Amino acid sequence: MNLLSRLLQQLKLRHLLFLLLLVAGIVPLAVSSYLVVRQNREILETQEKTHLTRSAQFLSLELNQHLLSTRRRLTQLGETLLQIPPEGEVGDKLREEWLQRRFETLLAVDPDAELAAVRLLNLEGRGPYAAIVRQTPELVAALGELETVSDARLIY
Repeated sequence: MNLLSRLLQQLKLRHLLFLLLLVAGIVPLAVSSYLVVRQNREILETQEKTHLTRSAQFLSLELNQHLLSTRRRLTQLGETLLQIPPEGEVGDKLREEWLQRRFETLLAVDPDAELAAVRLLNLEGRGPYAAIVRQTPELVAALGELETVSDARLIY
C-alpha cells in the first residue's frame, strides 16, 4: 500500500485527467473500428459471392451456347453424310474428295478453334480425317496414336 499511496501523491491531477481522457477516447474508437471492419468484411464477402455466382452463371450460359453451336454444326455434317447414296463401298465413299473438303470447311470456318479435329470412321475404324493447325503438341500426339488410315490430311 505504501507504494500505491506514494504513486498517487506524485501523480498530478492534470496527468490523471489526461490519462482518463486518453482512455475515454481510445476505447470507443477501437470498439467502433472493430465493428465497422467486421461489417465491411461481411458486406464485401456478400458482394464477392454475388459476383462469383453471376460470373459462374454467365460462363455456364456461354459454355452452353458454345456446345449447342458445336452440336448444331456436327448435326449438319451428319445430315450431309446421311445423304450419301448407298451405291458402292462405304470405305471408298468415306475417302471422296468432297467429304474431305466438307471436313476442311467445317474446321476452317471455326476461328475460335472450338473443333480441333473431325474424324469419320467406318466399322473397321478407317476413314477420312481432318485437323486444324492450332493444336497443342499433346493433341497432335493423341491424334497420331489414333491414326488408322494412311490418307489422312492435316489442314495447314
